[in-house]
Amino acid sequence: AQTHPQPGETVTLPDGGELTWQTHTTTIGAKIDLAGLLMPHDRTVAYAYCTIETADARTVTAAFGSNDGIKVYLNGEKLFETHQLRFVEVDDDTVSLNLQPGVNHLMLKIDQGRGKWGFAFRLLEPAVTNTGFAYKILEAKN
Repeated sequence: AQTHPQPGETVTLPDGGELTWQTHTTTIGAKIDLAGLLMPHDRTVAYAYCTIETADARTVTAAFGSNDGIKVYLNGEKLFETHQLRFVEVDDDTVSLNLQPGVNHLMLKIDQGRGKWGFAFRLLEPAVTNTGFAYKILEAKN
């Protein structure tokens, strides 16, 4: 929850194995198919990370879904958790994100039982751009 990974950064596992953070963008809306990206994909977990930048403190709504469970962390604080067998639906769950001015760090932990595996995430803010693994909240023009 406290890490701020960069693409290409390597993590050493307790058993000596290594994993590397990689950039991924989706071509199917807000959904990401983890079963098509990662092996093995039974009884395992995946992490997704991005930053959210804003000029001022504000609260935005994040909408997401998962197959199967998911935890949502913002700036190291756990905001949401569910563990259930289900299919990915884009807006299954929502949570309010209390953003601080500057860069905010969002981490998702998606757990998997068996079968299909993935997640969806988006910000329900009208003036948002997504640049790689960083969201930027744009200021409204008067």
